[in-house]
Amino acid sequence: MRMEAPGRKRLTLFDPQGKRHPHPAVCPAARREGCTRRHIPFRPFVFLLFAVIPAFSANAGSPETSLSGFITDAETGRPIPDANVWIEELKTGTASGDGGFFCIKGLPPGDHTVLVRVIGFRTETRQLTVGADTREHFLLKAEPVAVDPLLVTATLSDHLQSQVSAASEILTGPRLRETGGNTAAEIVQSARGLFLKSYDSVTGSQVPSIRGSNPEQVLVLLDGQPLNMVQGGGVDLNSIPAEALERVEIVRGGHSALYGTDAVGGVIHLITKDSVPLRGFSYGTSSTVGSFGLRNVHLNGVQRLGPFSLGLDYNRLQSDGDFSYSLPGGGGEARRANNDYLGEQVFFRAAWKPGPKNDFRFLAQLMQTGRGAAGSLSYPSAAARRDEDRRILSLQVENQVSDVIRTRTQVFHQFYDHRYRDPGAWIPENDSHKTLQNGLHIQIQASPARPLRLAAGAEIRADELNSTKFALRKRDTRAVFIQSEWTLPETVTGAGMKWKCMPALRYDSYSDMGGKACPKIGFLATRGRVWEWALKANAGRSFRVPSFNDLYWPEDAYTAGNPDLLPETSLNMDLGASCRRFRSSLLELEATYFYNRFSNLIEWSPDDAGKYVPQNIGLAVVTGFEQAAGFRMPGAGYARVSHTFMKALDKTPGSQNLERRLIYRPDHKWDLVLGFEMRGAFLNLDYRRVSRRYASRDNQKSLPAYSLLGGNLGASARLFGVRTEIKLQAFNLLNRSVVLVDDYPSPGREFRLSLGLNY
Repeated sequence: MRMEAPGRKRLTLFDPQGKRHPHPAVCPAARREGCTRRHIPFRPFVFLLFAVIPAFSANAGSPETSLSGFITDAETGRPIPDANVWIEELKTGTASGDGGFFCIKGLPPGDHTVLVRVIGFRTETRQLTVGADTREHFLLKAEPVAVDPLLVTATLSDHLQSQVSAASEILTGPRLRETGGNTAAEIVQSARGLFLKSYDSVTGSQVPSIRGSNPEQVLVLLDGQPLNMVQGGGVDLNSIPAEALERVEIVRGGHSALYGTDAVGGVIHLITKDSVPLRGFSYGTSSTVGSFGLRNVHLNGVQRLGPFSLGLDYNRLQSDGDFSYSLPGGGGEARRANNDYLGEQVFFRAAWKPGPKNDFRFLAQLMQTGRGAAGSLSYPSAAARRDEDRRILSLQVENQVSDVIRTRTQVFHQFYDHRYRDPGAWIPENDSHKTLQNGLHIQIQASPARPLRLAAGAEIRADELNSTKFALRKRDTRAVFIQSEWTLPETVTGAGMKWKCMPALRYDSYSDMGGKACPKIGFLATRGRVWEWALKANAGRSFRVPSFNDLYWPEDAYTAGNPDLLPETSLNMDLGASCRRFRSSLLELEATYFYNRFSNLIEWSPDDAGKYVPQNIGLAVVTGFEQAAGFRMPGAGYARVSHTFMKALDKTPGSQNLERRLIYRPDHKWDLVLGFEMRGAFLNLDYRRVSRRYASRDNQKSLPAYSLLGGNLGASARLFGVRTEIKLQAFNLLNRSVVLVDDYPSPGREFRLSLGLNY
């Protein structure tokens, strides 16, 4: 991080955060094969180990006199990472890390002037008398424009978004209100590089694709816990209510070096609300009614009791789903039948903070849904039903063990029961799929020297599928990882630049699929304070192990699984540049080029007997550009435009579809948002344009380009201590006939009216 000392040239402070990214050195087999199954790349670990030894030696013999403490947000109480702590008389300092903790050792005892500053908060100056072990807590007040939100997903540690190399997008409070919607799927659909495969809109499933990946290749997390299940099929983002979320972090590009399987296209991290206001409590409710019989009720409350805080969210979403749609071939209109939905969810959160060095957090989620399974237009199902039960339990513990060591542990459990019945089918179905997931993630972060931060850890996970379709199937996973972050200051690099190098490496061992090692490395160069320029580059390998559906689907007259499948692998690279201007307004410009090469893609295709069997016959290359520009003037207006160009080609050798476009990957996606806000009133319009998508692998069938226009109009005010908000949401204002997935129509014009109260 950079700080400017009054009357002197700018100096750069070393960022002591523990962040990870991969190492480029892999074995020759890994270069040829991608992430190899049996060969563990040993040299990167040795390199990182020997690189650390001098850093520890440099600190040996340092005086014990020190200044340490925590930096937090004065309003929310949350820790602030990457904040500069500057000792004016000594012209030295450091930066805060995970939990907002900072430590400066080897200071001479006596009186010192300490400045703490970070973009988005007011600078605080204190006169302190430093002794043998001085502790100080800084509470920073936010500036009118919060321009640099917290990002955890990219590095598995707290960082400001500007301090990571990964291509990312963060949807915080203002963005969530601007996008509108009642589910996580509806609030992320405008994100760059992301496209949703939508089945029947809010009543059906919506699964994400990032940078041309399959939905199964996108890892979705809920407060750090993976939602992807071993049976397969991707994650339905409609299953999480938007009202329960505080922010959404989207990291584009492969991240298996951090998270293991499924993070081939990227990671979507859904983070629930957990903040407690300064007064210690908050209670609220909101209600929404809308087109096609939509009703949504949300209740929430949070209460602090000394070092404890308790939070509860209840959400009930119901819809008839009986929208009208145009029949293919101009055959008039029909109404969608057997498309109703009823879902109830409860989120319970508990936190215990016995002191600034310890933090315990517990999350429980219970979900029950029931819906009609309308089926495709070609094969409708008038009586099919689909029911889901999900139970999630998670405990996270963070401890600042010493001035240089911090630990983070998470224990998680997930039970998912998916039931499908169709008594009217040619062969009646009544299936149940029960999936169990238990896991433990342990991480240790160390800051042995100012320019170096390290993180290492291990993960164990047990998955089990008990289904009427399968014999009992189990998979155990063991993983270890290491990451480091090197920061070089302006005084070393010159030209006012600060450089970071972030290598990481992870090895996963599966009880049924062998082992996979995946490296990644990231580079970040930044310059400037009012105008901040940044260059980012990333390269790494990622993978996805086959799901149980792929491996063990029971053989019948039409389909069969393939237990000989190999994991899908990918080579991911991107290079980007950005410019941001801070002060009373915010101006952002960003452009990124990306290259993804997918190998061993699993494709269900007919064998010699005409039976559909999954095979490792796929090879694909996806290249493209992501561009974005945004402007915000607090209390006035904002504008944001983004464009993704993507060329997704089938490169399978000998395939009759060689050089054809991959299905459901549009070449172009435009998103434009214009908004106005003043004295509690707000108005915004969002416009989306998506180009043609192919619906068959031979590119003989395609879905036409479409444009959607929506918006929000509302106002909020505080009456008798209660904040009241009323909002009118509009979707598909131009009433376009849109089909996102072949044979599954989407609703036309739709309105929703919401009223919220918060005390």
